[in-house]
Order: sequence, then C-alpha cells, then structure tokens
Amino acid sequence: MTDPEAEDYDPCIQKMSDILETCTNYALKDFNTLITPNMQNNFSTIFQNIDGNKTNFDAFSLELERISRKFQVIGLAETNISAEANNVYQLEGYNSFYQNKHINKAKGTGVAIYVDKNLNAVVNDNLSWVTKNLETIFVTLQHSEPLHIGVLYRPPSGDSTEALNEIRKIVEMCPKKNVYILGDFNINMHDKSSKLVDDFENIIFGLGLTPLISISTHHKPGCKSTCIDNILTNSTENVVHSGTISTCISHHNAIFNTFKSHIITSSNHSSQKYFQYYDYSNKNVHKFVNELSTSLSSEPPNNFSEFFSTFNVQLEKACKLDQPKSSKRTVKNNPWITQGLITSIDKKHELYSEWKKAEKRKCLSPTALELLNKSPARCLNCNNCTSMIARHTEFTAHRRLLNHLINSAKRKYHGGKIAECAGDSKKTWLIINELRGKKKREIKPNFIIDNERITNRRVIANEFNKYFASLASNLNEVYSGDYLRINPIPSFTDYLPTSIPSSIYLRECDCQEIMGIISELKNGKSSDIPIHVVKKSSTVIVPYLVKYFNSCMIDGYFPCELKTGRISPIFKKRR
Repeated sequence: MTDPEAEDYDPCIQKMSDILETCTNYALKDFNTLITPNMQNNFSTIFQNIDGNKTNFDAFSLELERISRKFQVIGLAETNISAEANNVYQLEGYNSFYQNKHINKAKGTGVAIYVDKNLNAVVNDNLSWVTKNLETIFVTLQHSEPLHIGVLYRPPSGDSTEALNEIRKIVEMCPKKNVYILGDFNINMHDKSSKLVDDFENIIFGLGLTPLISISTHHKPGCKSTCIDNILTNSTENVVHSGTISTCISHHNAIFNTFKSHIITSSNHSSQKYFQYYDYSNKNVHKFVNELSTSLSSEPPNNFSEFFSTFNVQLEKACKLDQPKSSKRTVKNNPWITQGLITSIDKKHELYSEWKKAEKRKCLSPTALELLNKSPARCLNCNNCTSMIARHTEFTAHRRLLNHLINSAKRKYHGGKIAECAGDSKKTWLIINELRGKKKREIKPNFIIDNERITNRRVIANEFNKYFASLASNLNEVYSGDYLRINPIPSFTDYLPTSIPSSIYLRECDCQEIMGIISELKNGKSSDIPIHVVKKSSTVIVPYLVKYFNSCMIDGYFPCELKTGRISPIFKKRR
C-alpha cells in the first residue's frame, strides 16, 4: 500500500514551510554567531523602515557597523527625503538609489536601495512607482543571470484596494525568476480574519511569490505586535535563511534574508581591507634600480619596446607581492564612527532588552488592570509595572544621549578635517561639498556591446574610440549611390605645405632636458608606473630614453607603448 500523504508531498510547499518555521528574531550579537563560513558566500539583503533619514540614518549606520557581515543590498522605507538629497546619506562601499518622495508629503514617504559598489546595478523604471497608495524602487543587478531586487512601501493612508491592484500590476511585469521584494506592506500577516490579508495572499501566491517572514516585525508600546514588514520572492529554492534583527531604530525590526546566487561578492566586514599588490617601499625601489641597471648594462635593448619590457620585468621582480598584502585599516560605513559609539549602542540594546523583558511581566494589581490596558505608564500599583516604567525611562534617556554623542562625533570629525585644510580653499570646499552631498560617486559603467553587457572601462573606452572614428566611413556606406555623398577623409599630409628644410630645426634632446622633464612630473599622475619610481631610476633610464626618443624623431616611427592613453568619456547634461 502507498501512503496517500507521501503522494501529495510537494517539495516546494515543504520548502516554504521550512523557511517560515525557521524564521527567527535575532539580537545583533546572536545574529553575528549565525554567520558561518558557508553563509559568507551567500547573497544577503536587509530592509529597515528607518522612520526618517534625518533622525535615524546615523544610528542605522552604527547598527550596520556592529554586524559582522556586509549585506549586498540594503533597503530603506520612510526615508522622508527627496531623491535630490540622497547624496547626503551615503554608506561607505555602496551606491545609493533613491525614489522621489510623494508630493506634498513630509513624513511617511520615500524608499531607497543601497547596492554593493562591486555590483553593477541599474534602476528599473518600469517597476519603480510613486502613487498615493504605493511607493517602489527596483534595481536589476546585471550578470550572466540578472537579479531583480525591489523595495516597497504601502502608506496606510492610501487606498488598500488600489494598492493591491498596483502590487498585482508590478508583480505581473516582474521576471519569473530571481525577484526579491523587500518592504513595509502595512498588511498584518498575523491577522487571518482580515479580508485585506486574504486578498494580499491570493495575489502573491497566485503570481508565484512566497513571503519569507513569519514573525512579528512591528512593536509599538501599548499596541499588539504585528507582521507588516516582509520579503517576497519567486525563487524560494535558493533561500538559505530569513528573519528579523532588533536594531532599536524605530518601532520596526530590520528584516533580512540570505540566498544562493551566482553573484558573489565579499560579504564580510573583516575581509574589506585595502589590498596592495605592489610594495613601492624605498627598499624595494632601491633594489629595482640596481637590478635594472645591471640588466640594461649586460643586455642593452635594441629599441624602446625591449627597454620597456625590461623595465617592467625588473619592476615586478622587485616590487610585486607574491600574495596580496592587506593593511590593518577596516572600512567603516562612516569615518566618524568610534569604538566608544559602538560600545554605547551596545548599551542601548541591553537597556532595550531589559525594558522588553519587564514589559512582558504581568501587572500584579488587579485594580489597575483596566488602566494598564489603556496606558501602561499610569499603572503605579505594583513592582512589575514600576520596573517596566523605570526601564523604559532609562532606555529613552540613553537613546537621547547616544544621539547627542553621534552628532558631537560627526561635528568633531568634520571640524577636524576642515581645520587640517586651513589655508587651502580647494580642499576645504571638497569637504564642504561632501557634507552637502555633492561628492562625486563612482558607479560602475554599464554598456551593451554586441548584445553583451560590458563593465570593463578599457574595453568601453576603446569601443567609444572605434565608434567616433568610424562615423564618417559608416555614413559613406549608408548614402553610397545616393545624391548625398561624403567625401573620403583626407590624409593629414594633404594639409601640409611643401617642406622647407631651412625654415625650422629641431634639435636632438639630451640627458639634461629629459632629467628636467622627469623632475617636474607630479607624483600620482601616472596610471601604471608610480612617478616616484621613475624619478628614483632616472639616472639609469635617462641615457636610454634620450637615445630612443631621438631615434623616434629621426625615423618618424613611435612604438605602440608610447601611444597608450587614458580616455574618459564625460557625460554632458542637457541644459
């Protein structure tokens, strides 16, 4: 006989059930113990209803600093700022994308998404909406298999029916795989008697989405805990873990999930260090100069190409490291964060935990029970309620003190940076513009070439060069045989007059001239070879350079090594 239950077994439903059953709330220190070497290789996202960037963004930065892993994607809701102000609120190592907040709405609006700067993210405008019922922003992480992540916020003041219709339309436009929607839906999934919950579940389940959060995410004093924040996905098979994290940022816990992905980046704070593959110390540079001198003397190069090859070979032998050497500096979300602030935020979490434990104790005064249900702060007739009130007062006082310390730390840090630049207006304005959010952000380029997405800057620059160089010839081919014809591009020699040998004389360069040019070069201006290395080796290389430069001028031939340049396409805004 067969087991009828075994025949009805659906691995997808079982996977969904396992995810929701293992969904757990973590204190930050407990969440850090959850991280294992295997989890470090998984993709991770976190979402927080921040309840105003101006009030809580700095505290949220501190919370991220306490987490021992780096989330590839961070979602925020209720930022209460417009997209134009997003540069003021930056996290080190991330590119930010902000949605415009709702018009004429100061609070309860705004969504944003932060993406690891090592990932190539593009905003999906078709899925990014702003209405009175729903706010969304979606990005696509470009890879061999794209990943689509969105942040959603449903204002409780909007029309819930219209909001569900808009959610349906957005999900219907989403790809059928690798979609993750993080957000504050303001739909309590624990309220099974609600028609809104039934309608919402019918929509998401009918469109192949699964919620990953099954526990309370919103805790407001005097109110019942609710599950209104969630993460939806149509790739349940890849999910590894999901849950909530107590951050004490707002009445909302942060929610997170980790999943298997073909997109792998460094996800550990401890691994985020500045790597140096070359060590141009004085000792190594001195060794390089000696080895170069010996090599050039024993086997003199015949031309510049051979000289350039010998130079690079000796430089790599002397200065390139066998293994990457990392510094002891650790990247922080914001440079003003100190260990003292982290310790203070640890204390805040301890006080929050004590308050919550005291809040769960029952009132010992039956006569005060009615008052307790209406307002816990009015019950002063038993030790449990008195303890709860005292813990809450202590927590709120420490939180105010912490906010003051954060503001003081920021003022001290930025004031010190400005003081260091006293007398240098250019550097001073760089700092001021950074504080104003005018700092230039580095976003990975992304171009489609022959139906392939290209991010390598050198390839992009070469393709730009090919495109502009071929414009005239391509136009000739297009209009070949028609009345419009573009004449072939003349050679530069066609524009030169008849040569007059006695009119000008170009003297050969000498060692003194080349030495003078090298000494005037500014350090840090070279893309491949550090200028200070060239200066240190000038006494060795100058005689050879003089020989090769004069030969190039006489023969009219310049090797490819001297034709390499840096091309930086600059976008011009429309006026």
